[in-house]
Amino acid sequence: MIRRLFFKKPGKGSTETRSYSIKHLRLQFKVELPYFLFVHAIGECDTTSAIFQQGKIKHLKTVQAHPELHDSLLVFNNESATHEEILRAGEKYLLKLFKAPANTNTLNCHRYDVFRKTGASSKKEVKLSRLSPTVDSAKQNLFRVYLQVQLWRGKILNPLDWGWEKVDKKIIPIFTKKPPATDSLLSVISCACTKSCEKNCGCKKAGMRCSIICKNCQGTSCLNQQLICDDDDDDDDVELYKDGQWTTSIDEDNE
Repeated sequence: MIRRLFFKKPGKGSTETRSYSIKHLRLQFKVELPYFLFVHAIGECDTTSAIFQQGKIKHLKTVQAHPELHDSLLVFNNESATHEEILRAGEKYLLKLFKAPANTNTLNCHRYDVFRKTGASSKKEVKLSRLSPTVDSAKQNLFRVYLQVQLWRGKILNPLDWGWEKVDKKIIPIFTKKPPATDSLLSVISCACTKSCEKNCGCKKAGMRCSIICKNCQGTSCLNQQLICDDDDDDDDVELYKDGQWTTSIDEDNE
């Protein structure tokens, strides 16, 4: 007896529950199939970050609309890919995702051009979240995308080499290794929030933590304050990557 696999998508509200044949999906997306893991990871999963207002359908349509990207995107399936190859292929893809002009070669240039043109033609505030990411922030997420694709393909890599870092005995994602702005600009950015410094906070919108120059919170009494690590909490069981595998309760003194 031949058994067929189906994917069931539960309904919600007025949307009915649907079932999809895996066999038919493979035939329907035969061309896109080699890039499905990349699309799933770049569109956000448990270990990768979502790009603002760029859902999985948008990513899939970008892959479908640009066959010239297909060869370069296969590098995400290559277990021996280098950081430079991942960044080069990923940046090329993101430029297409954000509809950058053909003569624009870097995300930073595209981000600046869109910011400049939008600011000059509109009286409204330019929403930074709608701009393409910077090269440095995109790089770290692309590294995590590659790491996740390789994990799904059965290859275990060291996360500390691919967009993650160990802080206070925990593995956390690296969002960027560069400051959000120059020191001269950072020194004059502050907020005057009267509540808890959430989504409308000027510091948070600029990608910064609140500081002592903020009018009300002074960087100490809000939800956007600097994170403080407790170095005395050494007894918690945490998972760490070591010697090619995940382990629990690593004794730092014995490493």
